[in-house]
Amino acid sequence: MPLYTLGLNLSKQIGSQFASVVKPGSEMDLVLEGFTDGMRGEISRLDSDEILTKYGPLLNELLQERAGNVVEFQKEEGVKFVDGFLVANPEATKTESGLVYLEVSFGIEMK
Repeated sequence: MPLYTLGLNLSKQIGSQFASVVKPGSEMDLVLEGFTDGMRGEISRLDSDEILTKYGPLLNELLQERAGNVVEFQKEEGVKFVDGFLVANPEATKTESGLVYLEVSFGIEMK
């Protein structure tokens, strides 16, 4: 079980970086196949280097595009959150720069 735990730990460390850009199903299966082949030494170093040289730039383009999509999605979600916050808290203030703040008083006097 300790070695299974190592694999699980690796998946948590590495997998979280790709969860938003690698689609579940066939894409994830290909990622796992490449990882497994590499870990088991089932592909020669020469073949591995050739694949990385040939397809590495395409991989980078794909990952940048998908990461950009994630960033845009997060921006849109942020705008929705701020808009909802402002509706729920009419006393909140939004500055020209986009900063939103809400003054809160606890009735405690500071000396």
